[in-house]
Amino acid sequence: MEKMEIIPVSENIRAITWDKENIEDIAMAKKKFEEFIRQGWYAYKVTRGNKKRIVLNFDPALEKIYLFLPALGG
Repeated sequence: MEKMEIIPVSENIRAITWDKENIEDIAMAKKKFEEFIRQGWYAYKVTRGNKKRIVLNFDPALEKIYLFLPALGG
């Protein structure tokens, strides 16, 4: 099962999971992904070479997507 991990935990949600074969699961996960992005969160994936790559659009085929808020400061 594919998963979005939320860092830090938001609204008591640690992860959102979906089955890439289930259209309803995909629609729900995409909606949640887009909500987080609209709220200023960033998303990334980790490649096989252990490099982090920004994810701009929800891709249900990704095994894992990480969501995080950028650090504020100055």
